[in-house]
Amino acid sequence: MNEAASKPKETELSQPDGDIQESPPEVAQSRLETVAPKPMPARNDDVIDLWDLVMFAIRWWWVFIVAAIIGLAIAYQEIRGTVPMYTATLVIAPKGEGNDREGQGNSQVQQIAAQFGVGTLGAAEFTNVDRFRIQLKSRKLAEEVDRNSNLFLQLMGGRWDSETKQWEPPSSLRFKIASYVKSHLGIPAWHAPDMADFAEHLSSNIAINKYKEVYYKMEFSHPNRDIAISTLSTAISAGEKILRDADERYARRNIEYLLGRLAQTPVLDARSAITNLIGQEEQRLMMLKGMENYLGRVVNQLEARDRPTYPPLMSITIKWVVIVCGFAFFVVILGSLFHLESRRRSKNS
Repeated sequence: MNEAASKPKETELSQPDGDIQESPPEVAQSRLETVAPKPMPARNDDVIDLWDLVMFAIRWWWVFIVAAIIGLAIAYQEIRGTVPMYTATLVIAPKGEGNDREGQGNSQVQQIAAQFGVGTLGAAEFTNVDRFRIQLKSRKLAEEVDRNSNLFLQLMGGRWDSETKQWEPPSSLRFKIASYVKSHLGIPAWHAPDMADFAEHLSSNIAINKYKEVYYKMEFSHPNRDIAISTLSTAISAGEKILRDADERYARRNIEYLLGRLAQTPVLDARSAITNLIGQEEQRLMMLKGMENYLGRVVNQLEARDRPTYPPLMSITIKWVVIVCGFAFFVVILGSLFHLESRRRSKNS
């Protein structure tokens, strides 16, 4: 009985458990691949890391200090070469924009004049200020300015030899270097200033800008306060004289033309219209001769401050420091790119 009872237990213990089974080799391999970490992708040597460029720039930090010092030196030279300027200013209300009596009530006269091919001065598209701005570029105004005040020698600079009555070229090192470069580039060399250069100087330095939307402000700057006031005043007077003479000739030509048409016109109404036009032109001619401020009504008298305007020291300094440091940064980055590229090629070889 005891042997029979013990056999089943032995059989039960010898049988393998049904829940425990061996895994196939393929499943085990897949489990290992899932658990194992994936290898990192290989680094592409053709791509330059931005961090490498930053570290290279930090290694060359002293270049930016040298660049800042060079920028300060250049700014100092520019500030040293500039001088305080006095600015003469004049504010006027221009004629011909509907805010003066001459531009009002002439529509009927203009219509009648158009029928006979005669233009009236009140119908001009440009104000006298606009015409003056154009005249500033003319040689005629430059000659008029020099004739009235002899400002040509004072404004054009250079060295004038009173004995030989000739201009001497500048003798500075900067001028010699510029002349050498111009000679090799085919640019015309220095020549003695003439009235064309004087006209260019006046048109470039006399600023005419809108002021408070309805006025015009005229400005001229010069290291000498008296010369600044004299130049602007003389240029305005010369421009007014040229414009007034031109308008007087224009009015006289209209009168002569209308007198000829009056002698050839038998119709009474046409003769009456022509007579009115002649009266208008004669009245305008008288006004031109007696008009004091031909460019417009003076709002603020011509004046210049007692204290000059100094150059903006801070803006000049910042400008040159930023320019030179930016150029240094470009050179450093370019050098780092060449360095990294050469290192990559040496590694591949």
